[in-house]
Amino acid sequence: MRLDTDRFERLVRWYPRWWRAENAAAFVGTAMDAADAAGLRAPSRGERVAAALAGLGTRLDATTARVAGVAALVLSALVAAASQFGFTYAVPSLLTANLAVQVGLVPALWWTVALACARHRLHLNPTRTLFALGIAMIAATGAALAFASWSVGFDEADAGDPRSLFAALFPAFLAIGSAAAACAVVVAVSDRLPRRRGMRVLIVVTCMVGAALSLPLVAVMLMSPITTLLLSGAAVVIVALAWPDHRERGSAAASAGDSDADAGRRRRAARALASAAGITSLLGIGFAVSGSLYTTLDSTEAMIVGMRAAAGCGILVVLALALRAPRRTARQQRAVWGAATLGALTLVLVVTGWGTMLPSGNPRPIGAVVWLLPAAAIVWLVWASTWRNRSLALAICLIVAVSLPVTGQILAAVLGILTPIVALVVAFLRVTAPAQQRAQVEPA
Repeated sequence: MRLDTDRFERLVRWYPRWWRAENAAAFVGTAMDAADAAGLRAPSRGERVAAALAGLGTRLDATTARVAGVAALVLSALVAAASQFGFTYAVPSLLTANLAVQVGLVPALWWTVALACARHRLHLNPTRTLFALGIAMIAATGAALAFASWSVGFDEADAGDPRSLFAALFPAFLAIGSAAAACAVVVAVSDRLPRRRGMRVLIVVTCMVGAALSLPLVAVMLMSPITTLLLSGAAVVIVALAWPDHRERGSAAASAGDSDADAGRRRRAARALASAAGITSLLGIGFAVSGSLYTTLDSTEAMIVGMRAAAGCGILVVLALALRAPRRTARQQRAVWGAATLGALTLVLVVTGWGTMLPSGNPRPIGAVVWLLPAAAIVWLVWASTWRNRSLALAICLIVAVSLPVTGQILAAVLGILTPIVALVVAFLRVTAPAQQRAQVEPA
């Protein structure tokens, strides 16, 4: 039976160019051999669907992440400019468009950046990552509807009007968004989770709790166009750190400078530190909630003590992340440990009260100065990379230097909640490539 070569070759069009240049011939040959053995002259429907899903998932690469990050930054800048110059008051329809972009489209672009970076750095399965992106769009929609519902309910209460059905659906929208956000994370990392069922359950529950706690905070933060702009700037920074040399890299290239023995010892040490941080920070959160029941502290004091203790455990997480960072050059190694030192010092200052730790109600006048330390850490990491576009790197450094001192108070308020989530991810998430991926290096 004569095979229809053109139909097999069309399958690889779903994949990005850099993948086709390396794998197209092998992919088409394998698909044709399988079809010939099955007595088919063309790809089956299942093969076409699988190629489409895997190809689109593989397209969540450096190009997609950069485009999504820059698009989010540009749209956020336009929204902030329209709000600051009062254009939304002059053109009422522009206010609706602004809100749709600010609470709907921009968060969807954030999800795209996050999942593309996670697929690259954690070697996630492309098809699962694509499904996770679809679920993430539901999460972004739920968060946007929750924000709009809350806003409508606030205006109705302020005007003394009866509550509408849309405003009453705020808890439902919030629940849908939170559940979808957790499901998106779990689906994306499902093949990176430990094999033990107990650890899988723990991570899934942590994702659910983290989404339920963080989504309302994100919805509130979206009230400010400036905050949205700064978060979009952070998305561009994340892309720069995920792809420091402006190209795709496989796990083999990323770990070429590390011996297997040294990398194994550092991974075990990082896992031990992260596990200790996760357990201790969860105890701190427990004390924040219930400490007033069995101590002389009142509810507010117990909350401050518990959340500061949980945030302090972040120092162990910072050290664990530094241990797990690849060592390609001596310059990058100095940058990793230098940035880790600045990050740990920031947490020390925040926990001891030099930086603002909400809900203490006692902001320090030098709180903004404290947050220049992690800004300097990120700038150091970006500048130590081999990223070719130095002009854009300089722009990223300026964005970080301005944004972190401004958003430091918001970040300080949630450090205690974020610490156990990040600790569990560092402790139990496997970030080495599967055996079939280690043989391939993603080309430029």
